[in-house]
Amino acid sequence: MYEKTDIIIAGAGLVGLSFACLMAQQGRTVRLLETHLPDILTQSRANHRPLALSYGSYRTLTSLTIWEAIQAHASPLLAVHVSEEGRLGFTKFTAREMQKEALGYVVPLSELYRALYTRAASLKKVFYTGISHIKKIDQKKIVCDQKTYESDLFVAADGTQSACRTMLNIIADENAWGETAIIYQVSLDKPHDFVAYERFTEAGVFALLPLKNPHQAQIVQTGKNNNDIDDKKIQDVFAGRITITSVKKIAEYPLKTVIARQQVVGTAVLLGNSAHTIYPVAAQGFNLGLHDAAMLADLLLKNFTHIPEVLLAYEKKVRPHQQKIIRFTGQLSTWFELPFLGRARGLGMMLLNGSGVLKRRIAREMMGIS
Repeated sequence: MYEKTDIIIAGAGLVGLSFACLMAQQGRTVRLLETHLPDILTQSRANHRPLALSYGSYRTLTSLTIWEAIQAHASPLLAVHVSEEGRLGFTKFTAREMQKEALGYVVPLSELYRALYTRAASLKKVFYTGISHIKKIDQKKIVCDQKTYESDLFVAADGTQSACRTMLNIIADENAWGETAIIYQVSLDKPHDFVAYERFTEAGVFALLPLKNPHQAQIVQTGKNNNDIDDKKIQDVFAGRITITSVKKIAEYPLKTVIARQQVVGTAVLLGNSAHTIYPVAAQGFNLGLHDAAMLADLLLKNFTHIPEVLLAYEKKVRPHQQKIIRFTGQLSTWFELPFLGRARGLGMMLLNGSGVLKRRIAREMMGIS
C-alpha cells in the first residue's frame, strides 16, 4: 500500500517540525514519521534546557506565526558579556549597538517544542504518522511497519544517532569530548536586566541565561569532571558581575560532535542534528539547523521540480556557513583550555571590545543575520 505526499520527514524534533511548517506554508503536503508518538509532547515537558535563539531564528519563527505562542515565555537578550576568569579583558555585545530590540531570546525548549508541534498539527497539509521503525529507504519510497510511503523529497531529521543517515550510507565523523553539560536553576539578588554572561574558566565554560523572572536565571556549564563543581564555585565564577543566592542542579547530558561527510543523496537530505551535532558554545545547534531548514525551503520554493539538483545546490550553498559555525564553536572551546594564551586572550577581548567594525561583524554572526 502506497501513501503519497510531497515530502516525508523522519523525526518530529525541533528542526523537523520547523521544516514541516515552512513547506506546508508553501502548500506542500508533508508526512512526519515519528517513533515516539503520541507521548512526545509529554516527554518534551521534562526538558528544562534553556535555548538561546538567535535573532535570525526569531525572525524565522515569527514568519511561521509561532513566535506569538512562545513570546510569553521568552526572555530578550539585551546584552551578552563574555570574559575569562582571572583576566581583565572582556567583550560586551549589546542590542542597542546593533540597533535591534534584542540580540536574541532565551526560551524553554519544552515551550518551543510545544508551539512547533501544535502549529504543525494545525496545518491541513501536515500529517503525523506514528511508526515503530523505518525498515528501508529507497529514494522516494520509505518502508516502515509493513507500509510504503512515497514522496518527492525525503528529509532525515532523526537526530544525532540518525538511523536514516546509516541507511542512506552516509558516513559521519564523531568526536566524543569526554565532557558533559550541566544545567542549574539559580536565583539572583538583583534583577539580571536581561544580560547573558559567558565565562571561560579552567573548569569549563559557564553560560548564564536570563529568564523571564528578573531574579531567575539558568546556567549551562560544560566541561570535564564538572560533577566536582560545588555551589560556591558557581557563585564565585560570576562574583563581581552578578550575585547568585541559590543554586539547584536540574539536568545533565553528555557532549559530542557528529558531522556527516555529506548531506545529500539523490532526493534525500539530512537536516538538524542528523547532519551536524555541534559543541554547544553559544547555543548554535538549533539556530544552525533552523538556518539550514529555511535556506532549503527557500530553494524549494523556487524549484520543486528538479529535487536532486536543488539538493546539490543547497549543500553547496550551506556548507561554507556550517563549516564556519562548526569551526568557530570548536576553536572557541579549545582555545580557552590553553593557559599559556591567557594574556593574549585578555588583550584580544579588550581590543575586540574597542573595535566597532569587528565587534559588529562577530555580533551579526552570533545573531544569525550575517
